[in-house]
Amino acid sequence: MGLYTSYELQGGILKGLGFAGGLYAIDDRAVTESSPGTLEGYERVDLQAFYNGLKYLKFALQVRNVFDERYIETIGPSSFHGAHFGSPTAVLFTVRSEFGN
Repeated sequence: MGLYTSYELQGGILKGLGFAGGLYAIDDRAVTESSPGTLEGYERVDLQAFYNGLKYLKFALQVRNVFDERYIETIGPSSFHGAHFGSPTAVLFTVRSEFGN
């Protein structure tokens, strides 16, 4: 289950400034159909601040996995492939430029 919400200011001097957040809750799940066992569930929180107040530029600062939760996201089809852990806390800054109309 995932829940994501965002809010962007629509007026005033800070028009275009926004904030967002996501909560992802994954329940316990089977490893594979052919292997018995379960993967433990996990929760992850992501946060974002952004600015869309300029005509051709958009800025965003995102923090993924805010609480540095250690979790197994997926597991390969056999023990040879092993577990794929979710990424630790990551901070991303993006700048997008839009051209055209």
